[in-house]
Amino acid sequence: MKFTLSLHARIAIFALLMAGAMLAVAGYSLVQIVTYAVTDNLDDKIDVQIDIIERAFDGDGDLRKDRLFLYPELRDAGSNWGWYATSPKGGWHGGTAVRDIVFPYPKVHPSNDGYSGNAVSDSGLSVHVRRRDRPSSKISIMIVTPNAVIWGPIGRTRSGVYLVLGFLGFVILLISFLQVRYGLQPVRRFRDAVDRVRLGEAQTLSTVQPSELRPLATEMNALIARNEAGLEHARNHVANLAHAVKTPLASLALQLELENASSESMALVTQIGTRIDHHLRRARSAATGLGARARADAREVIDELKAAFERPFQRRSLTIFDTVPRGLIVGVDREDLAEMLGNLLENAGRYARTRLSISASVDKGAVILRLEDDGAGIPAALIASALQPGVRLDETTAGYGLGLAIVRELAELYGGNLRLDNSAELGGLEARLSLPRASNAA
Repeated sequence: MKFTLSLHARIAIFALLMAGAMLAVAGYSLVQIVTYAVTDNLDDKIDVQIDIIERAFDGDGDLRKDRLFLYPELRDAGSNWGWYATSPKGGWHGGTAVRDIVFPYPKVHPSNDGYSGNAVSDSGLSVHVRRRDRPSSKISIMIVTPNAVIWGPIGRTRSGVYLVLGFLGFVILLISFLQVRYGLQPVRRFRDAVDRVRLGEAQTLSTVQPSELRPLATEMNALIARNEAGLEHARNHVANLAHAVKTPLASLALQLELENASSESMALVTQIGTRIDHHLRRARSAATGLGARARADAREVIDELKAAFERPFQRRSLTIFDTVPRGLIVGVDREDLAEMLGNLLENAGRYARTRLSISASVDKGAVILRLEDDGAGIPAALIASALQPGVRLDETTAGYGLGLAIVRELAELYGGNLRLDNSAELGGLEARLSLPRASNAA
């Protein structure tokens, strides 16, 4: 079966992906902005040192190092700190030596004729370099600083950014959840309204819906109306068919009786009448039971059947153990439920020795009615055959083999089913009748 995501899942996943993408872009942009700002701020301070070194050159292009003695950061540069200066008169440097100098293009942080790049110090660490070229005097000055000076503040700022983004992500997740719950609330109410129509608690859907659902409600109401009209036509057709078939059959039976026909002929007419009654009941159930979205109290029907079977069961010393709770409503026409349970009780009572059991359970939207007996049961290989119309596994008893088939057909008509198995508790046959559950509301 193809897996399909629910609307909740679709909207939630899309919202989370959008929020995640936005947060990722925002986080990356903020980190880049912070990196640029911190580096630019450092370069501004480095430019001050470059100004100091530039002013230490005299008019002939010689560097007067004595003018740097007042600045300890230049005179005694620490580890991974340093400076370089060149002019037509020579080159000077202090502090750490660097190699593999790279200046990205386009130039990074270009200001005051200066630009930034990266290099590797003599200790093998990556360092930040800032250079200024004066074409007019042909003086070039470069300052070396450890990357830790930049990445320390950036790391602390990045942690703060990630913390804020995490909080924003939680807020967005909460808002998305509330948005999905609130936005799809009309869909859930619409689903519940359809369920009430299915259970017979309402006849139509309310058209007071959001604009997206209003046309759907209108179309479904039109479909319900057409279905009701078709079922009314079917009811009338079944009634006419019953009159057209059964009246001549009754006349035929009377004529055969007047003519003193043989018992075989009378039995054949009786058999035909029984089969016609069976199929007319099925058609009547299809036209009436489903169209009215019927309901029946299982407890009340079982009580009536127990009273009807009380005397024949007492003569055979059969005891019925019944644990079906009150208020168990099934979405089945009352007469059809009585016919199904009556056939199952009659079948169980025919083969039970001393005990019958009736129990019920609820599985999601279905009611499971179990009828078990302590008889001989049915061999597993013959269970499927027992549910076929006209098949009789026991030729020693009267009947036409329609009882279990009637139950199965009626159950399937209402969207349920009938399953046979051997009873684990009593040892005989277990009949599991599954029928749709209806609400207890009237």
